[in-house]
Amino acid sequence: MCDEKPREWKMSGGAKGTGVNLLKILCVHGYRQNAKAFREKTGSLRKALKRQAEFVYIDAPNTIPVPDEENGILGFSQGASMVGFICSLQCQGDARFNFDFAILVAGFKSVNSFHKSLYEKPVTMPTLHVFGDTDNVIPKEMSEDLLTYFVDPQTVKHPGGHFVPASSPQKKVYIEFLNTFVQKKVAES
Repeated sequence: MCDEKPREWKMSGGAKGTGVNLLKILCVHGYRQNAKAFREKTGSLRKALKRQAEFVYIDAPNTIPVPDEENGILGFSQGASMVGFICSLQCQGDARFNFDFAILVAGFKSVNSFHKSLYEKPVTMPTLHVFGDTDNVIPKEMSEDLLTYFVDPQTVKHPGGHFVPASSPQKKVYIEFLNTFVQKKVAES
């Protein structure tokens, strides 16, 4: 939801037998992972959000498809860094991307000078940034530094390390963040 253009809300169907319209979230894994491993590591999150979202996992190399069904994007670690790029590109008007929101777990800013232009314009789409106090892979300071490139980012800090948290306090925040998009989707149907 960047400022450049109005967005169409796309319907992605719902869970079998529930009649509920689910958000579709494209999931981008981190370094030395694959879609299957990331799916397994996010089992608790998928269970916690089963009434709000369906998760779609892709394998690296992360050539992001141009889907017309996904409503959001979630990235973990290096995948979250890439999601930050995608958010920036969308907000700069890149028509290849059309997501309504992003969730960045253990994200960080790239220090590669080639990516510098991606941090020049603030990202205005809704984002949720998740990071752990004891993450030894991507220290919380790196995730906090990434926040400065986003306008009004929501955050979830957890006491753990380098993983996608889905315990009760985090589950509540995920649900609240996604409910805005679920409600808009239902209203448009």
